[in-house]
Amino acid sequence: MEDSFVFSDEKYSKDVLKRLSGLQKQGIMCDVTIKIDDQEFHAHRNILSASSDYFFAMFNGNMKERNQREITITGVDKDSMKVIMGFIYTGEIILDWNNVEPILQGANLMLVQSVKDACSRFLESRLNVKNCLGIQSLAETYACQKLWTVTNTFIFQNFPHVAENEEFLNLDEKQIQVLLQSDEISVENEEKVYEALVGWIYYDRENRREFFPVLMEDVRLPLVSPYYLVDVVENEELFNSSPRCKELLQEAQHYHLLPDRRQLLDSTRTRPRNYERFHEILVAMGGNGDYHNQSTGGKDCLLLYNSRATKKKPQICRS
Repeated sequence: MEDSFVFSDEKYSKDVLKRLSGLQKQGIMCDVTIKIDDQEFHAHRNILSASSDYFFAMFNGNMKERNQREITITGVDKDSMKVIMGFIYTGEIILDWNNVEPILQGANLMLVQSVKDACSRFLESRLNVKNCLGIQSLAETYACQKLWTVTNTFIFQNFPHVAENEEFLNLDEKQIQVLLQSDEISVENEEKVYEALVGWIYYDRENRREFFPVLMEDVRLPLVSPYYLVDVVENEELFNSSPRCKELLQEAQHYHLLPDRRQLLDSTRTRPRNYERFHEILVAMGGNGDYHNQSTGGKDCLLLYNSRATKKKPQICRS
């Protein structure tokens, strides 16, 4: 119609929710009671079904609860159910560190996606190097894919600092192996990965030293500085007590001593992680023939500026 008029009231949905919340609190027109332990929650089947795929399937499928007036739910504590029920009828929720995990558990069980999203946003906004591994574990347990991806990226981008904290030191060997195998670890150099592993071993040396040879397979030792190999790695007692570790050390030494044969040593350990392959380096070429002029570096000179280096100073390379 040419002379039509479309009206939209932004307050309408809020007003309806407010009225529905009042009906629920007074038990008016409620047609189902949810029981958890010794507490009852009066509700409306249509409201629950519209808010939760779990309740939609329960009330509209062939489940026995379809025609029951009272339904007992397990796997959710009563305090979390009260908060989730409040959200269903108001669209508002208050989260803190004390309630976020049980609420996330309940929302995951009852398939209340908006509450899961709220919990994920709460955890993501408080992500730091001390809690990121724990938050990632929650994200995996309760199928919060976006949160898991965010925490995974955060862990790898801040790996050296994450490795210094209690959560990392309390991981088991399988979890450590998954981290060490990743191409996404972002560190200044491979020495940081080696130090993270050694720190994890020494946190419980007697029980963890048996895992050292297996986990060293995932440290890219040939990419470690030759000076570090001589000054640090060769003097590590854990290396001296393991024949396999000695083989890995020898492989790294050959990689540095025989550069023309590096293609023969091609393996996961000799391939740089992504942080080394894809970050930007500024290369300046030139020179004026003055080898004493440090501003140009002299004849046939390359100046390399590594944007990821800790100290932002150009490296002078002469041919």
